Amino acid sequence: MSIPIEGFAEDKAIAASKSHSQGEKRRRDRINAQLATLRKLIPKYDKMDVAALLGSVIDQVKDLKRKAMEVSKKNQPKFTFKSCLGCWNNTK
Repeated sequence: MSIPIEGFAEDKAIAASKSHSQGEKRRRDRINAQLATLRKLIPKYDKMDVAALLGSVIDQVKDLKRKAMEVSKKNQPKFTFKSCLGCWNNTK
């Protein structure tokens, strides 16, 4: 009992198509899960489209980055000419 080559090729194509569809569904499910997580993290944005959500996320990240830079600048030790002279005097 042999399977005709044409039938085998069709079965293989159907299996490949089904596998591809399943892979695409898993990818869409992962994307949707990540978008749901972003919606929970961004205040007041639980009912917006993807483009608006991503724009809001970008704005939030930029704002957080700016605030982090401000904090790190405030916490850096101040280096003045007067303090530098004190260092040179102690090295003699």
